[in-house]
Amino acid sequence: MRTLLLVAELRLADESYDVVEALAGGGEYVCDRVELDYEMAPLVEAAAVQAVLSAAGLRAGSLFDPGIPALLRQLSARSPADQYDVLRRAAESLAEPASSPRLGAARARTRILATSPSAAAPPARPTAPASRTSVPGR
Repeated sequence: MRTLLLVAELRLADESYDVVEALAGGGEYVCDRVELDYEMAPLVEAAAVQAVLSAAGLRAGSLFDPGIPALLRQLSARSPADQYDVLRRAAESLAEPASSPRLGAARARTRILATSPSAAAPPARPTAPASRTSVPGR
């Protein structure tokens, strides 16, 4: 989906499209690029539209909200610079977050512990001291 938004951003900057025209047909492009079945194209486009509307501060209830066309018309009425900024924010919102060094260290430690022989052993249970109920000397 991020790919679709980045391509739409380029189309918007290079040609005299509005944001809706820049997104149109992008689902098929993404499906072709990442080898998805073309039947997924409408869902890819719908998810991209939802990300764009969210970045523009226009909330749609779901991917299939009947109010989406009106929200897209509102977005298309904005200036080209604003539409470009909205596409940029939407694409950035879908970027992979940078991994923190602490998270990387925790993951590495988890992998080490999961593969160590002691990791397979069940945790030791404390045992109660044996009670002496027998007679001494027996």
